[in-house]
Amino acid sequence: MEPGEDFISRLWTEYSGRIEEAKKRESETRLSLFCPQPFRYVGEFPITPLTLEKYCIITLPEFWSDPDPRLPVLRFLWIMSPDFDPDPKKGTEFILDHIQDDLEGYDQEIREIFNQAFEFAPKGSSSGKSSGNDWIATIIDLFASEYGWDDEKILQTPMDRLFIYLQRIQVRRSSNPVTFSTEADRLKKEFMDIVNKEKVSRN
Repeated sequence: MEPGEDFISRLWTEYSGRIEEAKKRESETRLSLFCPQPFRYVGEFPITPLTLEKYCIITLPEFWSDPDPRLPVLRFLWIMSPDFDPDPKKGTEFILDHIQDDLEGYDQEIREIFNQAFEFAPKGSSSGKSSGNDWIATIIDLFASEYGWDDEKILQTPMDRLFIYLQRIQVRRSSNPVTFSTEADRLKKEFMDIVNKEKVSRN
């Protein structure tokens, strides 16, 4: 027995509005990526955009491994700080200066930074299930060959911008461009999952 038309109509009325809002937010976000960006903050700490270079540091296996959960958070805040310096002594000074700070809730804000950086990424870019972090070398190779950018420019460009450029490259070069996951896509899938689940329950 198929789901009733009233059920689907009511459900679509709810989801169509959410999907349109998601599309509008995505369009605004895409535009804002190319505007001058003020620092965002995690607590009182200013944070620069996540770049490939900083991502590589932050995702090193030992980066998040520490008995004291405050230390990985402080490492992250230092790497993302506009005052970041690769000198280990300066990093240690930063950590010691803030080791007594209240860092409650920072974990969630850090997860949001990662999620936003990958908002326009192709599916599976950060999963690491099949080829580890080979996707990083692939992106560097692609932009070097496509635009003639050097390593420094690629590594220091915000990741969300890189993924937007990657979309344009894929659309231009391929008759079957890579699929990109968006909030609107997720809501469409969620709508269909509910409809299909309702079909099963009625059979």
